[in-house]
Amino acid sequence: MTPRLFTPTNYWPLVVSLTLIFWLGATVVLDMLVMPGLYWGGMMHQSGFASFGYLLFSWFNHAELLCAALVMTSVLAQTLVQPQRYWPGLALAGGLVGIVLLYTYILTPWMGATGLSLDWLDQDVQELVVPSTMNLLHGGYFGLELLKVALGGGLLWWQWRLSSAD
Repeated sequence: MTPRLFTPTNYWPLVVSLTLIFWLGATVVLDMLVMPGLYWGGMMHQSGFASFGYLLFSWFNHAELLCAALVMTSVLAQTLVQPQRYWPGLALAGGLVGIVLLYTYILTPWMGATGLSLDWLDQDVQELVVPSTMNLLHGGYFGLELLKVALGGGLLWWQWRLSSAD
């Protein structure tokens, strides 16, 4: 008796593809619609932006952790069948997991701490200014976003290429 994983009906490529399409679509919506809308709406110059941004990205990062775990699990399950054939997909999925871990545990807390105003008594008197470090962190964030979309697109292309070869 063979486990269901090794039967001809293998749903792991479908799981990887659907998860990546959802994940990359949500990333593009957040980066191209939500964040520019908040920026142009003047939200970055309000006192509650740092806590709101931290909360928004914390939730999104945890959803990304779930997507990355699902993608990595699916790729690992495919690797069990034919290890020599799926190692590039494993490297791409590992890169995605690494990027999401950087976001969740390093970049988002750092950005939240940098934008947090500790001058709450004098907030009404002075105009809130975005720290220069925040601009550097935003650049790093969007650089990682581009890398994440490239790795996710590469993994999606890899899955479709393997599916068409079978």
